[in-house]
Amino acid sequence: YDDLPEHWTLTVESDACWRQSRVPAFLAWLEAQPERRVVVVGHGAFFGAILGWHPDNCEVCALTDVAGVLDKLRSDELEIRSHAIESLEKVGLVAAPFVGEIRKLLRDQHPDIRGAAARALGRMSGVVAVDGLAGEVARLLSDPESSVRSRAAEAVGDMGGIAAACAQQLRKALHDANSQVLQNAAWALGQVLQDRCENMLNDGHASEVLSGPPEKDAASCKRKRVHPSDLEPFALDLSDLLTHSDENVRYYAVEALGIIGRAAASAFGSKVAALLEKEVDLETRRIAAWAMGRICCPGDKVQVLVHCLQDSDPTVQAAAAVSLGELGETAKDFAGAVAALLKSTHAQVRWASATGLGKMTHIAKPLSKQLSEQLVDQDASVRHAAVDALSALGETSVFADKISDLLNDSDLEVQIRAVRALGKMGEAAKPFVPKMLKFADDDGQYKRIAVEALCNIGSSDLDITSWSQDSDIEVRRIAQRALARSSQN
Repeated sequence: YDDLPEHWTLTVESDACWRQSRVPAFLAWLEAQPERRVVVVGHGAFFGAILGWHPDNCEVCALTDVAGVLDKLRSDELEIRSHAIESLEKVGLVAAPFVGEIRKLLRDQHPDIRGAAARALGRMSGVVAVDGLAGEVARLLSDPESSVRSRAAEAVGDMGGIAAACAQQLRKALHDANSQVLQNAAWALGQVLQDRCENMLNDGHASEVLSGPPEKDAASCKRKRVHPSDLEPFALDLSDLLTHSDENVRYYAVEALGIIGRAAASAFGSKVAALLEKEVDLETRRIAAWAMGRICCPGDKVQVLVHCLQDSDPTVQAAAAVSLGELGETAKDFAGAVAALLKSTHAQVRWASATGLGKMTHIAKPLSKQLSEQLVDQDASVRHAAVDALSALGETSVFADKISDLLNDSDLEVQIRAVRALGKMGEAAKPFVPKMLKFADDDGQYKRIAVEALCNIGSSDLDITSWSQDSDIEVRRIAQRALARSSQN
């Protein structure tokens, strides 16, 4: 352990390509070991990606013999072939070397094999670069067998943004007669459009989406500018599913509308509110409460969300609190109702209350003292939500001493959020620089946050020149910008 830095955990930024880099490297290492069984300790998501399913703690797992599975698919014995199909359907990235053989199975005469091949290929997307793969899988959305169409929709959804060119095929699947196909198509549509819709939700402008014929993958398609109005047909078809008799179909339709967000789905806020008023299914209530904040709930329907603050389930309360925060001015009369949840016995609800208040900005400013009390909450997620909220409200300087105490918090995430908040104070935070310097000795994302905060504060104690020569390019850029500003003053 002496060779590890204090904070060694990989971040989203530093490990964005783990499927393409660490997984193949691990599998190559594993293949090279002389032992038949090797005990490894790691993150469940990593092993889940390799295996194709998420293992339990301390579960003994065997890598699928993909070559053997493909051989058994040719068996004349039904039981052997059935087991092989089941193995193929849930196989993970260990099957990447066999993508060519699995791809051929998309045209197999046996529907279960076609469906299993689609699911396997969906899990391998983003790791295995194969031209036309997304389009080939999407063709199965028109398969005569509903089980194949359902699996194909799931597979396209697993491909995410690289299958954006298949969105129109998914839209057609929203009119399928089979409810399983409907729910998978609604879910998948949200997944393939998510990145583009997030961009439009954040900046309110047109976004680039990938466009091309169905037989081409996103990587080989041209980009075109797409305006929110281009997504309205998708939102319209999804909204038609809000009255479907199957609660799972309703759930995934609402989720997809929430992902599309106010960029195109705002016209359907009343429909989602109507669903929330009468919905008895817990999961659909929760997702509807979440979606109403993203699709810009109409002013006359805000009371529906306020009522959800008193829901019997804390997850619905939490979703409603965050959504009311998203609505800003539209929900200005209900900031106090959101703040009341800071006293909830559920940490998730207290976190959501603080988060929602932070999103309300100036509207919630009179409630900042109540927020500051959560800086000592027993739950770390609530503490860092409170720091972020006070920073968003511009109240960091008022509670600077309390926030600086969090530089010694037991939770690193709370510490670094305190660093970021104090950094936004500028020169007024100079008294706290000595306590903040230790974070600049870290590596990765935390160091970048600390260096940016310290450069923003400015102090004679800082060696910004050395940071401008740091091995981390982002740290260098931050320091160089700070030096440039200093030279202009």
